[in-house]
Amino acid sequence: MMATRDIKAGEVIISVPKKFLITYRSLTNLLKVKLSAHQFISLYLILEYKKGSQSSIYPYINMLPKDFDNMPLNYNKELFNLLPHNVKVDVKSQRAKFEHDFAAINNFLKSQGIHSKITRKDYLWGWLCVNTRCIYLETKNSDDVKDRIAIAPLLDFLNHTYEAKIKGEFNYMTQCYEITTFVPYKRGDQVFINYGPHDNFFILMEYGFVIPNNPYNYVSLDKEYLEISLPGETELARQEKLDLLLRHGFYGDYSLRISEISFRLLTALRLRVIQQFDVSTTGTQGIILKWKNTITGLTEIINSQNEKSMYFHLQLICESALLKAEQVLEALKASVRISKIHPYAIFFVVNVTN
Repeated sequence: MMATRDIKAGEVIISVPKKFLITYRSLTNLLKVKLSAHQFISLYLILEYKKGSQSSIYPYINMLPKDFDNMPLNYNKELFNLLPHNVKVDVKSQRAKFEHDFAAINNFLKSQGIHSKITRKDYLWGWLCVNTRCIYLETKNSDDVKDRIAIAPLLDFLNHTYEAKIKGEFNYMTQCYEITTFVPYKRGDQVFINYGPHDNFFILMEYGFVIPNNPYNYVSLDKEYLEISLPGETELARQEKLDLLLRHGFYGDYSLRISEISFRLLTALRLRVIQQFDVSTTGTQGIILKWKNTITGLTEIINSQNEKSMYFHLQLICESALLKAEQVLEALKASVRISKIHPYAIFFVVNVTN
C-alpha cells in the first residue's frame, strides 16, 4: 500500500471497524459449532468464495490469492525433499494440523446433515487464507482462545518488512483494530507492517514469501550434530551424552547465524567430543561437572584440548551443511520435474538454502 499523504510517527495508518472483522464470535452468533476459529473461518471463506459475486464480502474474496502453490505445504515430494531438515519437520507438523482440521470440518458437515462438496483442495485454500492473513486479538474479559483470531480485510494487504516499527491492537474506545506506525512515511512511499522477528524458514512456511538479507536468518545444525562420527565414541556413550543434554535442556535447537554461534551448539559440542566417556567412572563424572560449569558460567571451557576438538568438529558439521546446500542447489538446476513447479516456490527454496 502507498501513502497518499505524509504520515507522522505515532499516527494510525489502518483502522478496521469491529463490524468488518471476521471472527469466530461474529460467525457463530447465528450457529453454535464445535470447531476451532481457524477451522470455522476457513470454512466461511470457502463458502463465500463459492457464492462468487453474490457473496456479501465479494470485493475482499476477489482480492485473495487464487492458489498457494508457492507455499511448502503444497510442494510436491521432489521439492519438499530439498527443503532444509528443520523446515521439513515443521512442514510435516503443519500438514498434520491441516489434515486434522479437514477431518473436523467433514465431521461437522456430516453432523449437520450436509453433503460436503468441499474438496481437500478447497479447504486447503481457505485454511491457508486464514493461516497467512489472520491477526491475534487481546480479548477483554474472556479466556476463550477462539476469540483471539480474526481476519481484518484490507490490513492483510500491507507488506511485511523487519524494519517497520508498528503496534497493532484492538482499540476499545474506537471499536476498531488499529495499526500505529512509529516511523514516518512520505507521500508515495510504500507503507509496511511487521510480523515480528522471524527468519525466512518461518516466514516461508507461515506466510509464503521470503525476505532478502533477513537478519534473523540462521542455519539449523541439529541433523548434522546428530550425524557426527567421533572416533572411539560407543553408541552407549553417545546416548548417555544425548540424555545429559536432554536433562539439562540443551538437546536440539543448534543454530549458526551470520555473527553468532549459538551457545547451545557450543555447549552440546563440548559434551560430544569428550573422549573415554563412561558415566560410571569418577573421571567422567569430574569432566561432566566441568561441562556443567560452562553452562552456569563458573568457567568458560572444560580444557584447552576439549575446546580445540570442539571447534574442529564445529568446522566439520558446517562443511557438511554447506555440502548439502550445494547439492540441493544443483538438484534444483537439474530436475526437470522441479522446473515445472511454481517459479516462486523454487526461488524460495533457493533462498532458504543459501
